[in-house]
Amino acid sequence: MSIVVVGSVAFDNVASPSGKAENLLGGAATFFALAASYFTQVRVVGVVGDDFTAQHFEAFKKRDIDTRGIERVQGKTFRWGGHYTDNLNEAKTDFTELNVFEKFGPHIPAEYRDSQFLFLANIHPDLQALVRREMNVPQLFFARRIVALIFSAGRSTVTEEVFGGGDDSGLLRALNKS
Repeated sequence: MSIVVVGSVAFDNVASPSGKAENLLGGAATFFALAASYFTQVRVVGVVGDDFTAQHFEAFKKRDIDTRGIERVQGKTFRWGGHYTDNLNEAKTDFTELNVFEKFGPHIPAEYRDSQFLFLANIHPDLQALVRREMNVPQLFFARRIVALIFSAGRSTVTEEVFGGGDDSGLLRALNKS
């Protein structure tokens, strides 16, 4: 059994009442992959810049996560900075630098297409639909949407935070609501 995750691989700067840290390995695809790797084989599709080193890939390697789907391109890796106040359940964004992620066009390696499960993390809803069509029919898929992306795409109705199904119709209906 395996799962493909498509989304952001990033560097994060985080501040909380307990302290702050910079240039942490982050991104929705990264967090999902690390967590899911305790239960199944994980295959990641994302994009990083030339500032993403072998040391950064080591975090994936330690958990046996397949990174052949991470494309390395010239430029800087996506960066996010935020802080937490007393409510640690809610992050406040200080900055977002899309960098190479801005032109991310997911390419699903042929050897990933037989995966039984698919998680579409933080990517544009149109890219989520394209990835879904590119995969052989997984048993189950989930898509996470970002409110800002849906609004920027001219959508006036926001879908559920996480939705999924076993075929394209539910995903495409949810993405095309207006």
